[in-house]
Amino acid sequence: MRPFFTEKFRKIIAAAMEAMGGTTDDWVRMANETPWRTHPMSAIKRAAEQGNDVRIVCAQNLQDPPMYNKHFSKMCKFMSINPSAGGVSTDGTMMGLLYDDWEGGHGFESKNFSGPIWRRSLEYFDSGK
Repeated sequence: MRPFFTEKFRKIIAAAMEAMGGTTDDWVRMANETPWRTHPMSAIKRAAEQGNDVRIVCAQNLQDPPMYNKHFSKMCKFMSINPSAGGVSTDGTMMGLLYDDWEGGHGFESKNFSGPIWRRSLEYFDSGK
């Protein structure tokens, strides 16, 4: 399977593989044979399958539709979380949280949102899944 590359990503992969003495085809082969080396979500799933205690929280501001559509919803689907409701993945490794804060995001959430996000995250981390 040949992964989809944007032109920018293709250049980054080509430069990295050239520095290692390989080609883009070598990267594609590595991605297919050992996906945890090239795909973070596969690495997370593999770590959990090997018995590691993996817990990740991703909080998404609904006021940021490009990030929701391009990243959050796809990540949730990959991890078996309902992207429109949030929740914990079926394997317990990830919790997706949604919030609606027109004032901020990416660390600049108002206290009305950041406090509950932190509390729910810490409860999840301490829950033992």
